[in-house]
Amino acid sequence: MNPDIPTHPVSLGWHAVQLGGVLAAVLCLALCALPLRPRAASRATLALARHKVLGWSALAVAVAHALLLPFTDAQVLEHYKPSLPWYELAGFAALALLLVLTVPAADAVRRRIWQRHRNFQALHVICACLLVLALAVHVGVTAHYTHGLPRTAVAVGLCAAALLALLRPRGTSRAAPAPAASAALVFGRHSRLVLVVILAGVLALGALFVPRAVLALHESVLQRTTALVLDFPHEKHREVACVTCHHNFTDRTGSGSCIACHRSERPDLQAGAEARFHVFCLGCHRDPPPPLKHQGPVTGCGSCHSPPTQF
Repeated sequence: MNPDIPTHPVSLGWHAVQLGGVLAAVLCLALCALPLRPRAASRATLALARHKVLGWSALAVAVAHALLLPFTDAQVLEHYKPSLPWYELAGFAALALLLVLTVPAADAVRRRIWQRHRNFQALHVICACLLVLALAVHVGVTAHYTHGLPRTAVAVGLCAAALLALLRPRGTSRAAPAPAASAALVFGRHSRLVLVVILAGVLALGALFVPRAVLALHESVLQRTTALVLDFPHEKHREVACVTCHHNFTDRTGSGSCIACHRSERPDLQAGAEARFHVFCLGCHRDPPPPLKHQGPVTGCGSCHSPPTQF
């Protein structure tokens, strides 16, 4: 790209709110990874208090992330509509699960809803597993800070470790015979169900390495009825070969606009316009090919969804 033409300025507020979302995800993983029930009674009380503080802190940061993001980029409001992409819906699902994990877990509420602690414990852990999966989809597919294979591998590895950490073993006496693997967990008769859910969650994380699955998660939940404003300054892309984007001119089939073609019902198109262009454009800016060195920063939706630049 031409370095002489100014790009959109880096929004510190946008980055701060995005990092807040990452912090909320880290706190959620810490909730899963840190031991909750040490054998010593004094340590158990401290562990439970720490668990509650982490839970409410994660909820507060996540709510702030969801509420403040539109103030740093007005175009983000498009992701609060039914036409939002699936990976953004996963973010709202994660927030809902975090509410379920914190509010009903309060002592007064929990004792009214669950008479047996094992039932609460098993449901709590299953919801935590779903929370980790939703966070992995939201953070991993958004890819603001996890783009590229090495970063994706680290993020997936941390999520898998957090899921496996949910498998709490129960203490056994030396004289007792060795129980089965599922019976050795603290969840009582729900142990096998919890074990299956967590192991299935670990396997599901592998979808984040499949490009077609990531592309599908960029699709809109409901089809958009109105087109968004979009600025594509060709002057800034002089270093990019035209056929990189205008691929249909190589076989002389190009006609009409890119958006109209990718929103058509052609059976050979594997993704809609929004999913295809978000993956293609953002991927090039975040991980540019070797010859390109002056790509503009991705600092929010407004970097591209803004009025066309006049020259």
